[in-house]
Amino acid sequence: MTARTWIAIATLHVACVRNLPDSDGHDAREMMASTVKVEIRVKQSSGFTGMDGSGFVVATDGHRKLSLVMTAAHVALVNDQVAVGYAATVVVKTLDDRSCTAAQWVVDVEHDIVILLVDCVAGNPVTFATTLPPQGATVSFSGAPMGLHPRGVFWVTEGRYLGIYNDGDVAFSVPSHDGGSGSGIFYRGRVIGMFHRRDSIFEEATFGVSLEWLRQAMDTANSTWNSK
Repeated sequence: MTARTWIAIATLHVACVRNLPDSDGHDAREMMASTVKVEIRVKQSSGFTGMDGSGFVVATDGHRKLSLVMTAAHVALVNDQVAVGYAATVVVKTLDDRSCTAAQWVVDVEHDIVILLVDCVAGNPVTFATTLPPQGATVSFSGAPMGLHPRGVFWVTEGRYLGIYNDGDVAFSVPSHDGGSGSGIFYRGRVIGMFHRRDSIFEEATFGVSLEWLRQAMDTANSTWNSK
């Protein structure tokens, strides 16, 4: 397969994602409008090193032009420290390809959650579900796997909710790749988890931070967000 053929196929796939609803009947564009790419750039003696992840908007303030963005803590870890404020630049890229600077707001390394304070309105805030879906339900991930973020596009993939894993993570069968950590996991348009790891061999065995821990992190964030 030539490079030109591959580009043509990729372009067709993107066009489909941008215009078709998911199997729940919820428009993929709504999920993409809440999604961001998270870029970490750390200055070292040899130059800059970096990592990419995904995230989603959990709160906005149009008057102050600020947002809160949730992502996986390991995306923002450098030498076991949260990269924000640690000789690092954290940039959030929006659906329309704006670059906004992020600062640390809430950190829960134990449960792999970071909430970032972003200096722009980065997208539409998500709504969290109150309960998990029925076992076997179709769910959607929205993010920037492998750092892929063409202007106006994030990648929406589908799979199944499988249940609660032994360690309390939520298990899914959804294709996953590096750079997808921090992606929101949606069921009927509401967030039910956040992708943070996959099986080392079977990459469609993916695991998300549980809804319980996401909601607790949001409670902590809201207690300070609303008081500012």
